Amino acid sequence: MKKILLIVMMLVMCVSSACFASDGSVLDAEAKMVDQFLNASSYKNVSKEKQLVNLIKRPGVDRVVYGAGFEKGQVMMVIADFAVDSKEKPLLLNIAIVPPQPANEEGSAEQK
Repeated sequence: MKKILLIVMMLVMCVSSACFASDGSVLDAEAKMVDQFLNASSYKNVSKEKQLVNLIKRPGVDRVVYGAGFEKGQVMMVIADFAVDSKEKPLLLNIAIVPPQPANEEGSAEQK
């Protein structure tokens, strides 16, 4: 009985690790596409200074948000939207580079 339980636990762990690895490979492919965009544009120095801030997964669409530092020390948000098909191959839909919104401005806008 203990051997069967051990085997079942090992199979469950293998399946769950395969699922996590699937999300990791998709995220790696998405990060590579963002790097390629930044390297092909005038934002070459950003690709070494970016950090993942948020990942939003919806059915068929992923949104990846990076915080990125620029030459003059200004921090911007790099937001990329990807379509993800059933084979988990991402397709870049949209990319935007915007300044982050301070918490003060959002709160004051709600009060008006």
